[in-house]
Amino acid sequence: LPGGDLSGEDFTFEYRLRHADGGYRWYLGRVVAERDGDGAVRRWVGTGTDITDQQAAAVALREANAQLEEQGLELELANQTLQDQTAELEAATEELQATAADLEAQVDAARRANAALEASYAELDLLYRTTPVGLAVVDRELRYVRVNDHLAEINGVPAAAHVGRRVREVVPAI
Repeated sequence: LPGGDLSGEDFTFEYRLRHADGGYRWYLGRVVAERDGDGAVRRWVGTGTDITDQQAAAVALREANAQLEEQGLELELANQTLQDQTAELEAATEELQATAADLEAQVDAARRANAALEASYAELDLLYRTTPVGLAVVDRELRYVRVNDHLAEINGVPAAAHVGRRVREVVPAI
């Protein structure tokens, strides 16, 4: 018997038989020793159980386990990639938040500086308009850009008539 040595020990083995249809089927053989009153083996009793479907199921299970393991490795890799990308996005988000905070602080500083400049300009404009001295702003070609009312009174020419004209056009040489 395959796998047995007839030493009196029970044994099992697998074997394959060809059927009339030409296909092969797998069987599990089980052999048990039947003993007499003295314990001597009187005869062997055996069974053959068709295990073709179980073997096919075991192969399918091994293949499914291999696929699951492969998919598990792929999922682990995808998960690691996702974790890496999440960490990169979190770092980029923190950097953008820090940049936004810096820009917001710069905008606030610029607003305060602009408000201070506007206040200074308003003060200078008030002084320019109300000072009892004639004042004018001229460009490089000595054309009037701005004239205060006191200078217009001194020259006898309205302030608006000064703007854009050269000094010699408004105040002829004496």
